[in-house]
Parts: sequence; structure tokens; C-alpha cells
Amino acid sequence: MIKVLLMSAALSLDCFAAGIGLSSDRIRIPPLSAAIISLVGTAFLGGSLLISQLIEAVISAEFCRRLSCGLLLLLGIFCLFQQLIKRVLRKCRSRDFCLKCSGINLVISLYLDETEADCDRSKSISPREALTLSAALSADSVLSGISAGLAKLPTVPLLACTFLSGAAFLFAGSLIGNRLAERSEINIGWLSGIILILLAFI
Repeated sequence: MIKVLLMSAALSLDCFAAGIGLSSDRIRIPPLSAAIISLVGTAFLGGSLLISQLIEAVISAEFCRRLSCGLLLLLGIFCLFQQLIKRVLRKCRSRDFCLKCSGINLVISLYLDETEADCDRSKSISPREALTLSAALSADSVLSGISAGLAKLPTVPLLACTFLSGAAFLFAGSLIGNRLAERSEINIGWLSGIILILLAFI
């Protein structure tokens, strides 16, 4: 159960940071939009758990264990250097670097700045905007879900904990953001990285 709690916490820290970033810019996250963000993240996780079952059907249990460990390490290292990656992407965009696929470009924009989700500048995240934002926040759920499935973490408790912690972390981040005097970006990607690397070895 400790692994389940650690995994859901690691996957929900992005929601916490997004809640702070949006609320500190005075952008409201209505309850329905918050539920959608958490639900989509859980759906991404559930889909990747299904993928892990397909992988298990064709490779050995020992290789599954090693693959699970490797994916967690890879994702953990990515999270540790998340701020550096964002810095590089921002520099590329400032040099008029563009992507032909507008969908990918939008996801990158949201990855760099969650306030871009408020497309209509209404200072409130609509359900439709919540869908787009949740896709950007849920990218790491795919690798994490595959790894969790290969590591035989219980599916229902993991999905339930991820949904509840996602909503709770988003709400907590919103409360903190509302109390900040000016817009703020909180760097907690390193904490997700440490948790994921820890999970790779326990």
C-alpha cells in the first residue's frame, strides 16, 4: 500500500504545482473542471495499466521487473531535470522554433505555463479547457502506469488513490496560490523525481 500512496503522490504533484500557478494568477478552477483534470489523469493511468498487461503476455516476469525499474528511473531522472528541460524549451520557443502540429505545440505551451489553459482569458478554467490542461499534466502517467502494472501494484487502489490525490493536491495548490501576492511558479518536479527513483528500488 505504501507503493500505491507514493506513486499516486508522485503523479499528483504536477496538479499541486498547476493549482498554485493558476490561482496565483487569479484563474479559478471550478469543482467540475478540477474533477475532469483528476479524472483524465486517472484515465491515462488506467490505459497504461492495460498496456502493461499486454506487455506481460509476451515477455518474462523477470524482464517485466527490470523494465518496470528502468521506466521509473527514466521518469524520475526526467522529473529531476524538469526545470532545465523547461528552460531549454522556452529558449527554443523564443528563437521562433515552431512545430507543425498545433496539438503538440499547445501541449508544450501548457507544459511550460499552465495559465495558457485559460484560452478565452475568462480567469476561469472551463471543462473544455480542463480537458486540454489535464492531457498536458498526465503525460508522465503513461510511463508510470506501465511501470506500476509490470510491478504488480493493485489496480483499483492505485486508480482510486490517484484520482483522490489529484483532486486534493489541485485543491491544496489552489488554496496556496490564492494567498500569494503575485503570480508564482513552484518547482516541485524534483520531489516527484525522488519519489519515482525511490519506487524503482523498493
